Amino acid sequence: MEGWPRLPRQMVFKEEHCPLGVNLHKLDAPCQPHAHDFLEIAVIFGGEGVHRTIRGDLPVSRGDAFILWPQSWHAFLDCRGLEVYNCCVGPELLRRELAWLREDPVAGCIFGDDSHAEAEIVHVKLTEDDAEVARGHFEVLLGLSEDSAFHRVERLGHLLLLLGLLARRFVAEAIAGRPRQHPAVSRVVQLLRTETDRDWTLRELAGEVALEPSYLVRLCKAQLGLPPMTYLARLRLERAAHLLLRTDLSITQIAAEVGWPDPNYFCRRFRAYFGLPPTLYRKQLASGGADRGPHP
Repeated sequence: MEGWPRLPRQMVFKEEHCPLGVNLHKLDAPCQPHAHDFLEIAVIFGGEGVHRTIRGDLPVSRGDAFILWPQSWHAFLDCRGLEVYNCCVGPELLRRELAWLREDPVAGCIFGDDSHAEAEIVHVKLTEDDAEVARGHFEVLLGLSEDSAFHRVERLGHLLLLLGLLARRFVAEAIAGRPRQHPAVSRVVQLLRTETDRDWTLRELAGEVALEPSYLVRLCKAQLGLPPMTYLARLRLERAAHLLLRTDLSITQIAAEVGWPDPNYFCRRFRAYFGLPPTLYRKQLASGGADRGPHP
């Protein structure tokens, strides 16, 4: 896999007082993995492709919408006429004008806690009506002059309306869109998330929820899409990626922190999942590099 450059903010924001950039991208070639220091909202309005993130690969089409937090990385692959609007929001706005969103009863559901790697990516599927409303906000934002303070209020207003639409959809999907999880699966998820570094075995985990190991595997595959031990490995890898970018811990320390005390084994698992060894992952996403143009 190629290196993952960090997108320079001067290529995204023309006005530092209100760092808010909007672009429309039409992709038939891959947009390679890249990272950035700002929040990005990306919404698909046409075509097909694959969105690659720390969570893996997700096929995307019209209506798929993402919020990616600062320091996260992503790519669009296998693009076939993929039409992507993206809105980039500088961290200054998140700390100043948008800080209150964390306390909002609806927006707080997506802005409340970014302490874990999984919280760095929000995905929703917009209805056809919501997609048209979102397109309207993007078009207005794109049309407003970015380098003039005269339009600052209007730009922030349409950004808030767009975020509100995504937040309401996120809450609606959480309430009604997913089947009720089996209590044993919910308990397993809670145990693995809170004790990711514990030396779990399948039999021990099944004993915690009083089920036969084989039945627990079937339940987890049906409701999580993964067997429980594979789910645990993914949690460990996502946590490791988070620690690589957010801390100065050594590879050996991170390996132990996530539950794999053998650093060599940890490095093999990390490379198999992310396509890069952990040292290179940290170097390329933390230091960045030259970039040739804006990415979605």
